[in-house]
Amino acid sequence: MASLDFQKSLRLQTSKAFKTVFDHVDKKFFTKGILVLVRKSTESNPRLGLVVSKKNVSLSCRRNLFKRMIRESYRVNQFLLVGLDIVVLVRRDIVDVDRKSLWHALNQLWRSVGDMRGR
Repeated sequence: MASLDFQKSLRLQTSKAFKTVFDHVDKKFFTKGILVLVRKSTESNPRLGLVVSKKNVSLSCRRNLFKRMIRESYRVNQFLLVGLDIVVLVRRDIVDVDRKSLWHALNQLWRSVGDMRGR
């Protein structure tokens, strides 16, 4: 069985890696409060980058909650996302979304992103 850890190899770590995704987006996905930018990668591992700005979510405890939820959802669904670099941008209207709805929306989002991989 494959490991479901969230290792460093599963993260976009450098500004160059983020810039590559921002400059060469293959597909965008939207849901309430979240924008996902996806780029096909040559690496076998999917990589995730998060952008949760203080301007959009003012309370640090809320920013951290959203980041934890996104990471956990990604970690569980990473097998769907092989070969993709993904940047998740949290937008201002995420504050209106409750946890259960956010979790459900994230899982649907990962399935949509995974379907894009095959095209």
